[in-house]
Amino acid sequence: MSSKIEDFWDTEIEDFWDTEIEDFWDTEIEDFWDTEIEDFWDTEIEDFRLNTF
Repeated sequence: MSSKIEDFWDTEIEDFWDTEIEDFWDTEIEDFWDTEIEDFWDTEIEDFRLNTF
């Protein structure tokens, strides 16, 4: 029984993680961070800081 669980983990779970989760992270999350968050920080926050202090 343990072997079936380990096999399932090694094939299904790890494969899913390596493909779906990591790909999603590399594309969607990092792209969002690089564009939306950093752009917002560079414009809104820095402008506010420079104009306020």
